Amino acid sequence: MKIIILFLFMNIFFVKAQGLNVFTTCTKRPITDTVSYLKKIEINKEKYIGKPFSNLLNDLGLLKPKITRIVFDKKINTIFKFSERDFYNKQVILIIFWEQNFLPMPIKHFEKVNNFRFTTNEKNFYIDKTIKDIIVCSN
Repeated sequence: MKIIILFLFMNIFFVKAQGLNVFTTCTKRPITDTVSYLKKIEINKEKYIGKPFSNLLNDLGLLKPKITRIVFDKKINTIFKFSERDFYNKQVILIIFWEQNFLPMPIKHFEKVNNFRFTTNEKNFYIDKTIKDIIVCSN
């Protein structure tokens, strides 16, 4: 009996050492390299240009923006960050240039109230906005 228990323990230890988990299964793998994942989005940006933001958000899957900031240039664009760290820390960013201009007041209000966090309010605001261009870079 002790040999059987020892054998089972060794098998479980071996499986754990190999990085496998026999007790749970994962349906979606976590994204471990945000830069390469977002670069793939940028490479395939023609899939999203001219389409609503909802398409891109759906394709991001488990990788959801954590911080958002609206930027005024000649047109309005939005910076999305995927880390909870302070907005000004160095990290990978996704910049969306929008097809149409829109009034930024609701977003400015959400930024103030939510401390630049990407919440359901921002999601609902951007969901039907049309993407003009996508750039991925590190700040």
